[in-house]
Amino acid sequence: MTGYMLLIGSFILFIIGLFKEPQGLSTLTNGSLSVWLIFLGSAIIGTAFGHTIYNDSIGKVGVSEAAIFINLNPFFALISAVLFLGEVIIPTQIIGFVFILFGVLLGSGAVDEFIRQTKQKKKIPYSSV
Repeated sequence: MTGYMLLIGSFILFIIGLFKEPQGLSTLTNGSLSVWLIFLGSAIIGTAFGHTIYNDSIGKVGVSEAAIFINLNPFFALISAVLFLGEVIIPTQIIGFVFILFGVLLGSGAVDEFIRQTKQKKKIPYSSV
């Protein structure tokens, strides 16, 4: 299913790209070796390896727990763009990251677990040694 999703999404993005950047295909040969290596590294490590680990995680922790972390993809994509391509993070992207982070924390149950542990610590009296 993931493979089909990625293929269909890639095809749709390719069609949109043809309309948004009509000369885009002719400029592909102008890319430097480092850009192509980053592209291939992203495809192999970021996509293939990343989705393999993600699908393995689904089997270990369950669909509902693993599914929430797929929302971190845009975060890691932008961080990689900053590190490898020199992109600049703008304020609206930071706001988006905050929403993504809160969504993942709330959806994964991390906030509920933190609140539960805090309440337990308050109930347990400290013993004197």
